[in-house]
Amino acid sequence: MEEKMVKRERHTAGRLLFLATALIFAAVLAAYMYHEETAEDFLSVRISFVGSDQEQTVRCQPGTGEKELLIFLPAGAREARWEMVEGRNFTLNGEELKDGGMLPAAGGRSYTLTERGLGGLLKREYTLRILQSENLASVYLTTQSGSMDYILKEKGNGEEGFASVVNADGTVDFSGAFSSLKGRGNYTWLLDKKSFSLNFSREEDLLSLGGDSRWVLLANASEDTHLINRMVFELMRDAGISGVQNSAWVDLYLNGEYVGNYLLSQRVKPQGADLSDGWMVEFDGYWKEEGGAGFETRGGESIAVKLPENADESEVGKIASQIQRVEHAILSERGTDPETGLAWQELADEDSLVKKYVLDEISKCPDGWNGSNYCFLREGKMYFGSPWDYEFSFGNQPAWFSNLKLPQGIYHAEETAWYAALYRKPEFLEAVREIYESVFRPWLTEYAEKGLREQAEWISASMRMDAARWGQTEENFPRKIRELKDYIEDRLRWLDREWLGIEAGPEEVPYYALRLMDGDSEMAVYYIREGGYVDPDMLLTDDRHFAGWYEDEGCTVEADVLTEPVKGEIVLYAGWDRLGARLVLAAGLVPLAVLLAVLAVWILHHLFREKRKKEKTEV
Repeated sequence: MEEKMVKRERHTAGRLLFLATALIFAAVLAAYMYHEETAEDFLSVRISFVGSDQEQTVRCQPGTGEKELLIFLPAGAREARWEMVEGRNFTLNGEELKDGGMLPAAGGRSYTLTERGLGGLLKREYTLRILQSENLASVYLTTQSGSMDYILKEKGNGEEGFASVVNADGTVDFSGAFSSLKGRGNYTWLLDKKSFSLNFSREEDLLSLGGDSRWVLLANASEDTHLINRMVFELMRDAGISGVQNSAWVDLYLNGEYVGNYLLSQRVKPQGADLSDGWMVEFDGYWKEEGGAGFETRGGESIAVKLPENADESEVGKIASQIQRVEHAILSERGTDPETGLAWQELADEDSLVKKYVLDEISKCPDGWNGSNYCFLREGKMYFGSPWDYEFSFGNQPAWFSNLKLPQGIYHAEETAWYAALYRKPEFLEAVREIYESVFRPWLTEYAEKGLREQAEWISASMRMDAARWGQTEENFPRKIRELKDYIEDRLRWLDREWLGIEAGPEEVPYYALRLMDGDSEMAVYYIREGGYVDPDMLLTDDRHFAGWYEDEGCTVEADVLTEPVKGEIVLYAGWDRLGARLVLAAGLVPLAVLLAVLAVWILHHLFREKRKKEKTEV
């Protein structure tokens, strides 16, 4: 009997121990899951609009600050209500949040959002900001999978889904299915904020921009004003270039997540072209990598055939022959094609070619000729059509083209073969001067004085949201607007002297070099207008052993160059954590050392065994 009671007590104790262990494990697992999950996993916002019964759900998103959460509301939102996962407890500035409760007014002010879990045992606090756009339509794209993972995995991947476009006044502009959403771009595809191609099964007129089945959402991720591409489109349309695509700024939401200010645009397409027996091409070498149709001219120009789609060898050959005649005429001293005797003006449309050159020379766009140059056959001539992708232009240049930020100098007429040959022809240069004086100079002067400011104000609320979404400071946008204005005015002043002989006017404002050095080796050079400021992005480096910038090569005086306007050349020296680099190198060599030691032991052991065998054999 006593033995049975002992067994029963042991059994009970075992069960209690198992139960306690299970409870501890469950508590640890719950705490871990609570730690891994954050408020944005359980909070979203249901938006209704002023002018329609349209509703959209947008997510609460993490900011770039520590424990920062952001909610991005579109223009035209009438009210916004919380949507919460059941069982989660939140307070906002001490007041309990309820599912379906109204959000406080947007305005960018900060709130304290508190989340409590596990019966109040665990607590987390966030800083919450609510931002709202103005003036712009909002675009909502929901993929069939409900995720962007497949699309973002590879540029060619696409998904179908559902699109809604809501005007700034809250009325619905479009609601319907799209056939595919894909990533696009070459260099820009490598950036975090990506551009997309949006296709429909039939033509759709979005935001009264005109009917089209193929649309583009340009991220403008490398251009912090988000104005240059649309400015170029408008400039060339007003200059008389045929078929320039229409565009509009929008706020883009993908599967409920705000991804920023985008330019919704039609794709480049030929207008008034001989499509029955015609073509459209782009000067661009990427067609080889992408497996498209194309060819190279004898002068070394790489050209992709865009239309007809999937052109066969015969069609490509015919197009290549026509464009080769144009190249022969342009590059020849006499300006004629030796095979046909036709002048370059008879083979290429002079007006569109001159205007394309003037745009490229003013803007100093390095991709203006190769990468943003679409041409098509029109009235038997090669017509230079709509501009495209002028992100790197008008003073906004990447580090590897930093010299193009300077407003002085002729660029394309020295670096681009066709332009260089044309620039030596008196009739071409005379046409350039006339078009510059009558069209480009007055248009850009008015834009710098008035249009730039108006457009910046129009998109400013959206750009505040874009800055918060992508970790930019709010001061960055107005600073970049000033830099764009300065470049346009400085560039026109220099070209006035070069092309028109105008010497009167204010003196040129100097630009100073910011040189980034690693010892006596130059890492990068940037040019900054006098009175401007060093952009923090110029000083970024992704080397984990980087220890900061210094005023001296010995790295004893830390540099502080972000707060004061630039008044002269700046030279900064990179400091490095040499010890950390050595330790990392040493740590990386440990596995190799171990492998070599094991190999050495094995070799010695093998030699020893062979020696023993030999000794036994001799005995």
